[in-house]
Amino acid sequence: MALSTISSSSSSSSATSPWLYDVFLSYRGEDIRNIFISHLYFALTQKGIRTFADEDVIEQGLEGNDEISLAIFQAMKVSRISIIVLSNDYSISSWCLDELLKILDQYKKSEQQRVLPIFYHIDPSVVRHQRGTFGFALANCARHAEKLNGDTNKLQLWKAALREVANLSGYHLTGDRRLQMHHLLRDMGREVVRQESPKIPGMRSRLFIPEEVCDVLEDDTGRVNVEAILVDLREGDDIIYLSPKAFENMRRLRFFKVRNAHFSGDRLESLPNGIRVIDWPKCPLQYLPPKFHGNKLVMLRMPGSLIRPIRLEFKNLTIMDFSDCEFLTKISDISSCPNLKEMHLNYCRNLVEVHDSVGVHDKLFELSLDECSNLKSFTRRLQLRSLHFLSLRGCSSLQNFPEIGCQMQYLRVIDLKGTAIEELPSSIEHVTGLVHLILEDCVNLKHLPSCLLQWKSLRWLVLDDCPNIVNFGMEAVHNGQSSPYIVSARENEASSSTELFPIPPPTNSAISLPQDSSSLRFPSLYQLDLANSGLTRFFLIKVSVVSTPFLNLPQP
Repeated sequence: MALSTISSSSSSSSATSPWLYDVFLSYRGEDIRNIFISHLYFALTQKGIRTFADEDVIEQGLEGNDEISLAIFQAMKVSRISIIVLSNDYSISSWCLDELLKILDQYKKSEQQRVLPIFYHIDPSVVRHQRGTFGFALANCARHAEKLNGDTNKLQLWKAALREVANLSGYHLTGDRRLQMHHLLRDMGREVVRQESPKIPGMRSRLFIPEEVCDVLEDDTGRVNVEAILVDLREGDDIIYLSPKAFENMRRLRFFKVRNAHFSGDRLESLPNGIRVIDWPKCPLQYLPPKFHGNKLVMLRMPGSLIRPIRLEFKNLTIMDFSDCEFLTKISDISSCPNLKEMHLNYCRNLVEVHDSVGVHDKLFELSLDECSNLKSFTRRLQLRSLHFLSLRGCSSLQNFPEIGCQMQYLRVIDLKGTAIEELPSSIEHVTGLVHLILEDCVNLKHLPSCLLQWKSLRWLVLDDCPNIVNFGMEAVHNGQSSPYIVSARENEASSSTELFPIPPPTNSAISLPQDSSSLRFPSLYQLDLANSGLTRFFLIKVSVVSTPFLNLPQP
């Protein structure tokens, strides 16, 4: 007899637990095996829930046997939870009905086992009262059993079992199957974990029930079994008074996530060095424990925390988020974090200094420091070959933009709105794939490099409220005086484009463009915002929009 496989991701074993399986699946195979059971079985095993299904036994033609197979019965006895999937054709099968009797009998003998019914496209009241075709099929099945074996009591036994299972708490799956499946899997996983140690939460592999999480973190009752903790308290719940030794015995902890909780306590004596995820908004810690190495740490999120400057030496770290950390004044050397991909430092208003190593990193994908209003010392050089997104928006004390030290062809967005920079370096020409350049409200900005005109990828250029900007790396000269530019959006054979035409200083005569004047063309620009920009100070604007470009300009 071939039995269903056990998920390799399971962390428990029969050597330490009486349960060989977490879930025993009972169902009428022919009608729902392919459309529901296979998906349920896959989802359960993917979540590490060891699941037994008897489909292989049924397929071997043993369904007509009077006795439930010994192997099937043994599987029932060593399963924490029996899921009975009741469908319209369930009452056709004497095999399923006898299996139901065995499951309920075992359930009554064991205080630790549970039975969970799923009503698949059938109302529980139909099962409870055996109505319609369901009841008709049940009566036929009983008559067949009586003819075959002379058993006159089967019908009453089956009816009693169906009434009993219909009165248990379960799930009614109709057209809203995906949501119900989600709830089912969630509850299944939670029940499996609870059964690991029904009376001692600190001995379970996962902790998520608010009251139990609080007890474990406050009373140091977490043990080596704990692998994951989710802290999600209800609104208005009390503060968790974190014990300095809360994590001391949780050597196998891999995942710690806080969704909604307030903590008291500013230090920990230890954190497990094998932990992979720390997602802890509003963390009360000022420093990470001195002996914490975090060699396996992948995600470190502590937005809104009290953390002070810390060493960053986590070789597997990919995501770091210290946004809104008011006591963070500098970012130290990150060269020991070679796998870092995302770095978020938004709203760190007391951040003054960012180490140069932040600008030299092969894997960094996203770098954001929005509204770091006291940031003065940013990396002097950018060599970020993988960078896609850079935002220094609102860094109002930042006067210098770094030199570009390598080809940065993947960088798509540079947002410098509200910074104090005066110019972009000519080396920005190495950012050849830029799509969005946002320079709005850069009141000190005076010059832009002419390489902007060569970027075929540039689609959005925002220069609103830049009153002191005067040129794009070149100026039109008339009678020894530099002139502003006039903006025109035109369409060429290949695509729409935007041009800046030099014009002479204003006179009382009609304005005309010299035939030999050169123009500055943006090959692919889609939107150009120049409201309150120095480029339009004379309001001499010639606009011709013939395709899709958008021009945001003041009216003359």
